Amino acid sequence: MNNNAAFTSGVRRISARCLMNGHEVPFVSFSVENNAFRGAATFDLTLAISALPAEVQMLRWWGRQTTIRVELFASVITQAGIDEKKLITGNIDTWHYDPARFEVTAEGRDFTARLIDARSAGESFKNHTSSQIATMLAQRHGLKPIVTATTKRFGEFYQIDTAHLTGEQTDWDLMSTLAGIENFTVYVDNDRLHFEPISEPCKADAYVIRWQPPGLVAYPRGNTADDLTFSRALSISRGVSVEVLSWNVKRKNKQFVASYPKAPEKTTPGSAIAKTQVYRVIRNGLTPESASALAQTIYHNIIQHEMKFSCSMAGDNVLTPRMLVRVEGTQSPFDQLYWCDTVRRTLSQARGYTMHISGKNHSPALEILR
Repeated sequence: MNNNAAFTSGVRRISARCLMNGHEVPFVSFSVENNAFRGAATFDLTLAISALPAEVQMLRWWGRQTTIRVELFASVITQAGIDEKKLITGNIDTWHYDPARFEVTAEGRDFTARLIDARSAGESFKNHTSSQIATMLAQRHGLKPIVTATTKRFGEFYQIDTAHLTGEQTDWDLMSTLAGIENFTVYVDNDRLHFEPISEPCKADAYVIRWQPPGLVAYPRGNTADDLTFSRALSISRGVSVEVLSWNVKRKNKQFVASYPKAPEKTTPGSAIAKTQVYRVIRNGLTPESASALAQTIYHNIIQHEMKFSCSMAGDNVLTPRMLVRVEGTQSPFDQLYWCDTVRRTLSQARGYTMHISGKNHSPALEILR
C-alpha cells in the first residue's frame, strides 16, 4: 500500500462495472459504504431502464426475482497501470421503480447479511471451539472460512454446562461475541468470512491526510476537499474506567468485579461526582482472566471515540476500515493516527469517483491521565 499525499498531479481515468446475477449491466451511479462496526457493508445502485439489456427490462424480469446478487467494481487507470478492485458483493434488499425518471434504484448489503438474518434457535455449541463455530457458520451460509484455530470450547468461557445459543441471538451476534472474547476480528470480505486475531496495523503504511494552512498562498491546501472536520469528546478526555461484573457458580467467590485500567474512585450519595467516567458491564459465567480481558477490550473501544475526523476526497482503491489514517499539517493536537471506521465510495457519471471517510482514536494525553 502506498498513499503519499505529497504527490505530483497526474491524469487518471476511472471505469467501473456492475454485475447482476452474473450479467454485466450499465448503471447511472452507485455508492458502497464499508465500516469497522462489525456490521454489514451496504450499497445503493441507480440504473437507467432504457439502458438495461432486454433480458432484465421492467417489469417482467424484476418481478420474478427473489434474489438479485450484485457485484460492483471500480478501476483507477493511470500511467502506472490499472488498479481494479471489487468493492462489494451482496444481495439487493429492496428495489424501487420510478417511472417518471425511468430509473430503478436498489439498496442492499454484503454477505454479512446472511449471518445477521439467521438464527440458530436452540442449537448448542458448548462442545465446539470458537474457530470450529466460525467454520461451521461460514460453510452453512455459503462462505469460505478464513479462520485461525482456537483451543477453548464455547461452554468453557461461561463455565456453565448448559451454555447454548437461544433463538434470541443471530449467527452474527454469536460471531461478534466470540470475537470479543478471543480478542479476534470478524468480518466478511466478498464471499469469505474472516475470524482471526486482531493485528496491529503498520504505522509506517498509514493512509496520509495532509493539510497545509494558508502561508505562502492565501488559501489552505490539502489532498482532501474543504470539508475536513475534527471533534473531541471531553467526557472521555477526563478519563474512563471499565468494570465487568460477573457471577460464576463454579467459583468459591461466586461474584467478582474486574476493572481496567484501574478500579474507579468510590463515591457516596451527595458527594462530588468522580472525575473518571465509569462504564459497567454485566457478563455472567466468566473467569477472572476473561473478565479482565473483556474490560480491557471495552476500554480501548470506548476511548477510541475521543478524537474524530471526517473528510471527502478523490476516490481510490487503497483505504479500508481496517487501516490507520495519519493526519498531518493542521498544527493542532489532531495531528495523529486514527483508526478508519467508515469509507463511503461513490461513482457516478456526473461527479466521477469520490469517497467520504471518517476515523477515530484517543488523544495521546489520555494515556498520561491514566
